[in-house]
Amino acid sequence: VHHRLPVWDAAADRAAAAFAAHAAAEPVPITVTLPNGATHSGVRFVTTPMDIAKAISESLARRAIVAVVDGETQWDLNRPLEGDAKLKICDFSDEEGKRVLWHST
Repeated sequence: VHHRLPVWDAAADRAAAAFAAHAAAEPVPITVTLPNGATHSGVRFVTTPMDIAKAISESLARRAIVAVVDGETQWDLNRPLEGDAKLKICDFSDEEGKRVLWHST
C-alpha cells in the first residue's frame, strides 16, 4: 500500500493542475440538466455538482453523497464538470448513493 501512495499523489497533482489550467483559460459556459428537466448554467472546469446542489438547496447539499453524470459516470461532488451534462445528485435514498456510501465506509 505504501508504494501506491506516491503514485496516487502524483496522479492527483496532475489532475489538479489540468483542471486549474482549464479553469484559468477563457470561461466556457455549460448547461447542466437535472432529471426533472430543470437546467442550471455553469462554467466548464469550474462548476461542480456540489455547486449545483447548493444552488438547489442547502439541504440537498448536506445530504448529497455522489453525482451521476450523463447517466453512467459516478462523479465526485467536488470534481468540476467538463462540459454540458445531465446530472443526478444522489443521496442515501438512491441505490447509487447507498452503494457509494457503503463501499467507502
